[in-house]
Formats: sequence, structure tokens, C-alpha cells
Amino acid sequence: MLLVAVDEPHRLVCQLLYGAGLRLMECLMLRVKDLDFDRKTWHWVFPSPTLSIDPRTKVRRRHHQYEHTVGRALSQAVARSQIPKK
Repeated sequence: MLLVAVDEPHRLVCQLLYGAGLRLMECLMLRVKDLDFDRKTWHWVFPSPTLSIDPRTKVRRRHHQYEHTVGRALSQAVARSQIPKK
């Protein structure tokens, strides 16, 4: 019931955490190459919605999602599902 209450795009992250036993950063740092060996692309599976600038190289890049956004989404899902246990 709790996983159904998690909003997209964080639902898949939470399902992988629960179902595959991944740690949060292991899940967020998954790359497509880790899943699709034929394409050999290097894109994040769970990309950040914003671009950031590398302070050393000044290159604009997209990183993985910030781990606190997943935690916030899970907390909101717990509140919506009205599960009394902590």
C-alpha cells in the first residue's frame, strides 16, 4: 500500500529499494549501461531534473537525483497512506 502512494518518478526508486534490496545511492547512481549492455550509453537511470555546473571544469552536466528528494517523496507517501507505524 505504501509503494502505491509514492508519486512518480520516485515510485520506481522506492520499488527497487524494497524489491532489489539496493541502498539509496546505489539505486540513484544506476546508469543505463548497468542495465542495457547492447546500447552502451552512459546516462543516469534516475537523472536530476536540473543541470549543474562542475566547479572545476565549468561544464554543465546532469547528475543523478538528489537522495533527499526520494526521502521527501517517501515521507509524503507515508502521510497519505495514513500508516500509523513509524
